Amino acid sequence: MKHNDHNVFFTVTQKGEAIEAHVCAKGREGRRALRDACVDFLLWVKIACPWCKMVIATVIPRSVYNLCKKIGFYDAGRFVASNREFNLMVYCYE
Repeated sequence: MKHNDHNVFFTVTQKGEAIEAHVCAKGREGRRALRDACVDFLLWVKIACPWCKMVIATVIPRSVYNLCKKIGFYDAGRFVASNREFNLMVYCYE
């Protein structure tokens, strides 16, 4: 799924009663559109998957961590997996 005319892409796969998604922002244009694209994606999930109660994100770059905080994700802590340290971020639907 491509966000508008920007270089931001989402891939989504349903796994049982959950979905797994990945976001990719290509180039400067994609990075500039990333915030709006993520907000639109969260809205799409709420509409397309009304059973969904939360979105969980694994975040490595500090800039993406800050973006997630700005759009309403909560920090669930730092973790290490496969020798990489990342933040676990949670977005809850009300």
